[in-house]
Amino acid sequence: MGILDTPVTLASIGAAPAVPGVALQVAQGALRNREQAPFRFAVIGDSVVEGRNASANPGTRWVDLVRDGLRQAYPTSGIGVGGGTGYMPFFTISPQTSPFTSVNVTQNFTNGLGLKATQLNGVSAKITGTVTGTSIDILYLSGTSSRLAYYKIDGGTAVNFETGGAGAVSDNGILRVSLGSAGSHTLEFGWVSGTTVYLEGIIVYNGDENKGIHLIEAGHSGYETVQYDDVAQAAGHPVRVASLAPQLVVLALGENDYLHGFTSAAYKTRLKSIITKQRAAYSGVKPSFAILSNFEANAAGGNIEPWSNFVKAAREVALEDALGPYGMSGVQHIDLSVRMPKILGDTQSLYSDNYHPNDKGHRLMAYHIHQAIAPRG
Repeated sequence: MGILDTPVTLASIGAAPAVPGVALQVAQGALRNREQAPFRFAVIGDSVVEGRNASANPGTRWVDLVRDGLRQAYPTSGIGVGGGTGYMPFFTISPQTSPFTSVNVTQNFTNGLGLKATQLNGVSAKITGTVTGTSIDILYLSGTSSRLAYYKIDGGTAVNFETGGAGAVSDNGILRVSLGSAGSHTLEFGWVSGTTVYLEGIIVYNGDENKGIHLIEAGHSGYETVQYDDVAQAAGHPVRVASLAPQLVVLALGENDYLHGFTSAAYKTRLKSIITKQRAAYSGVKPSFAILSNFEANAAGGNIEPWSNFVKAAREVALEDALGPYGMSGVQHIDLSVRMPKILGDTQSLYSDNYHPNDKGHRLMAYHIHQAIAPRG
């Protein structure tokens, strides 16, 4: 069964896949140009993005399946349907499991993609893990004072690198490191000297450093739009996203706003604010945006408004935007609430609990999202 195949009966759900419009022209142009430069899509979201209850993380989440499906549909010369995993944070929010092990570190919820960074405060602080690829980008928070860190590849000699120095504090540090050859490699990162080192995660390449299709996963379980729009908590987040120059930014937010008692009006205002801040962080061509409205969760009660109001708010953000190509919308709305059944009463066995899809549900999500962002013709 291929990545784009789905084991559910699509006709029984009663809605055709979304059709991309002019809002995604920047993203689709970059996808067509993947032979000359990478097409990158970043996904800012919550536990469904991070992979709660998916059997493999990374691997069976919808974000991974969309990456793999796009690679299958649009292979790249020299690497075919292959390529690296993409961005991997150094920690995930429980109960998700991480491929990295950290000791004597502090979790930071202000910096990094998905507002997840790791603070290394002394010589006992270490991060270790194994990846498959040819090179990595180390993402770190740069600072005004010396913040010396190290990396080791396959147990070799430690190589020091500076994450501080002159200039203002900025969430845009990137260091490219060759792994020496394709294959499996063990990695170690640690603190050397100076003040606190802030490491966020790595982007893993596998022969696709300069072309192909790259995933930048920026999920954070439990988060709403308010965290990504918070002036203090998320001040550097647009800068970090823009530093990686994704041509498509997917905002997979809203379910927690709905479940945690926020109004759809507040949700709409924050979505607009997040998009405005993201655009402002780009000095050149602005990315395409897509707002993803999920299937309807099985709320336990106490919600101020129905889920349909949040879907309507997301659709209105897309309709009211006029900063895309030709003065038209630069925001696409992808509505899964009309393409996947509600969790309550689901007969397709798509969900693992009251809020999250299982692997089968992730596959169906990936099918519709792929259809919504892929070029036609």
